[in-house]
Formats: sequence, structure tokens, C-alpha cells
Amino acid sequence: MTAVAKDGRFCEIVRWGSSGVDEIVDVQCFQPGGVPADTPFTVLWTVSSGVLPPGVGAYASIQVTSGLLAQSYNSTGAGVTVTPVSTGIYLLRVAGVGLGTGVLA
Repeated sequence: MTAVAKDGRFCEIVRWGSSGVDEIVDVQCFQPGGVPADTPFTVLWTVSSGVLPPGVGAYASIQVTSGLLAQSYNSTGAGVTVTPVSTGIYLLRVAGVGLGTGVLA
């Protein structure tokens, strides 16, 4: 997760987890002082630890600008969506990259 801003704004991944085989990532961004702010950011997501079943192992990269999906890549060929929730808060869904074993808490 990287904020793409020269003025000290920053972003954090608040939580992530699976919803079926989709990976859900909650991101919050702030300006200096902690006030929520819409901020361009990038996220790189991978499944790469431990022994994985054949055909499993996926990655995705997501770039968000002005609350919209600027560009993305999903190694499964499935979709990537970004939903602005409110100022500086975003919900990312990366389809088909999860193992299907977790539950978003």
C-alpha cells in the first residue's frame, strides 16, 4: 500500500480478508493531522506463502486516483473494483484471487 501524494497524505489498509474467492481490502487515507482525504494510492496483493494447491497463487495490482480505478491487473483475469465509501475511505474487491477459505471479519 502506497499513497501517491507529495503533500504528506498517507493511506492505511484497515483490514483485508476473503469473501468466497474474492479478496476484500478496506483502505483509509488521510491528510497530515489525521483528517480523512481522498488520496491517490496503489495496492499490490499476492498469495505466495506456504505450499499452495496446483493452479493457486495469484496477484493483483491496483491504482486508484480521484476515488476511481485508474488501472489494475488481476492475474486470474477476473475483475477489480473500487468503491468509494466516504471521503478517504475505499473498498477494493479483487475477484478470484483468494483461496476461498477465509472470511472477512
